[in-house]
Amino acid sequence: MRILSVDAETNGLYGAPFAIGMVVRDTHGADWQFIARCPIDGDIDPWVEQHVLPALSGVAVTHPTDDALLADFWQAYRSEVDDATAAGETLICVAHCASPVESGLFRRCVEVDPAARQFQAPFPLHDVASMLLMAREDPLSVRDFLARHAITVPFDGAAHHPLFDAWTALLATEALLAGRPLSP
Repeated sequence: MRILSVDAETNGLYGAPFAIGMVVRDTHGADWQFIARCPIDGDIDPWVEQHVLPALSGVAVTHPTDDALLADFWQAYRSEVDDATAAGETLICVAHCASPVESGLFRRCVEVDPAARQFQAPFPLHDVASMLLMAREDPLSVRDFLARHAITVPFDGAAHHPLFDAWTALLATEALLAGRPLSP
């Protein structure tokens, strides 16, 4: 089994993506990650400016436009799907609070070529918030769950950094699938 965890930052909840992080871990414990960023086109959402941009201060702009960002993300995502399929492994795709941001990310990618891509996005895209709720945990705080279970994030970052958030979702998924004790 492989777990692919994705996190995107968008200019407002329904805005265009401008930073994407993806982490994959396979059954052998091998990790792979993707990080990409483009400039924000247009006025910056005030919440994004206050909460997200400070977390991205060390992330270089890697793509000139959101279209180029989406193209490379889609290629990296599909490569992971193909690798998992070739290895005979199940690929589980997760995101924390997947709607509207990460579900919107995949929708934008599919809309580039709906005839070819409509069945290629993750189905289902598992929401870590729902998993936490089913485990009687706070669905909005992956970090609190990880801290309570002494799980360390192997990435030096903070909330709203897409790689940090992708790592936290992946680690919470692994812990929940391993049957961590439920909270009282």
